[in-house]
Amino acid sequence: MPLDARVQALLNQFQQTGGPSLRTLGATQARLNFSSAAKMMPTSDIPVGSVEDRWVKRDSGQETMIRIYRPQGQGPFPAFVFIHGGGFVLGDVSQYDDMCRRFTNLADCVTISIEYGLAPEHKFPEPVEECYEIVRWTHREAERLGIFPEKIAVGGDSAGGNLSAVIAQLARDRKEFPIAYQVLMYPVVDMLGETESKRANSTGYFLEGDDMLWFGECYLHTPEETKDPMASPLLASSFSDLPPACVITAEYDPLRDEGEAYANRLSEAGVQVHQHRYDGMIHGFMSFTWLLPQAREAIEEAALQLKKAFA
Repeated sequence: MPLDARVQALLNQFQQTGGPSLRTLGATQARLNFSSAAKMMPTSDIPVGSVEDRWVKRDSGQETMIRIYRPQGQGPFPAFVFIHGGGFVLGDVSQYDDMCRRFTNLADCVTISIEYGLAPEHKFPEPVEECYEIVRWTHREAERLGIFPEKIAVGGDSAGGNLSAVIAQLARDRKEFPIAYQVLMYPVVDMLGETESKRANSTGYFLEGDDMLWFGECYLHTPEETKDPMASPLLASSFSDLPPACVITAEYDPLRDEGEAYANRLSEAGVQVHQHRYDGMIHGFMSFTWLLPQAREAIEEAALQLKKAFA
C-alpha cells in the first residue's frame, strides 16, 4: 500500500530540517542530535506502579544502569527485559520510556530497560555479553525483584532486536537460564545481507543505507564479523528449541525482508511465531506513538503476545 500520509509528512519534516549524515557528524554529535530530537517529541507520561533506576555490577566489575518499570499491584510479576535500538551507536533508556511504560501496563509485567554500552566505544561482542549478563542477573535476582524466574522474556527494536535474538540463541546454547518469549521489532539480523527491501527502501525512508553501513563500521571490528551469528543471528546453524517469538516488520523498512526471513526460519524449525508486517510504515515507527495509531496498535499487539506467553 502507499506510504501512510502521516509518515510522509514526518519524513518531509525530517528532510526540511536535515543536516549532515551520521557518518559526517560522528557518534558523539549524532547522539546529541538524536537526544535533542527525542526531547522535542510529545510525551504521554503514562502512569505505572513505579520507576526505578539502579546499577548492576557485572562479573567484569563494570556496572550497567537499568531502568525498572513495575505495574500496579502486588507481585511477583513476569518480566520483559527490553533492549533499545539505535544502530548499536545511538539511543538510551529515556528515549524509550513511553514504549516501556506501555509494555509494563499492557502486558502486566516488570519491564527492565538496559542502558548498554554503545559503539564505537563498546564494539562487538561487548553489548551482546553485557545484555546477556543483565538477563542472567534478572534470573538470579528474580525473587528479590519480585519476578517469576520462568516468565522472563527479552525483546527490542532494530539493533535491540538483534541483541535480543542473539541472547535467545545464547541462552539456548549455554543453558544458563531459560527465556520464555522474544519480541523482535524490525530487527537487524543479517548485517550485510542483500535483500529486495534494502534495494527498494534504503533511501528516503528514515533509515538510510549509508547510515546502516556506518552503524556496522562502528559496531564491528572487521567486515568478517558480519558472518558471526552473534552479529547476524539469521546465519545461525540451528533455529530449533528457541523461545516463541513475536516479529513485527514495516513495509517501507530496509530491514523488512531479513526480519521476515528470521520469522520464517523460526517457524520452519518448529518455533511458534506471531508475525505481522505493518503496511505503509517505516523503520522505527513504533516509537512515534504520539503520531501514529499503528505504533500504538503494534505495541498493544506485541504486549498481548507477551501476556499470552506469560499466562
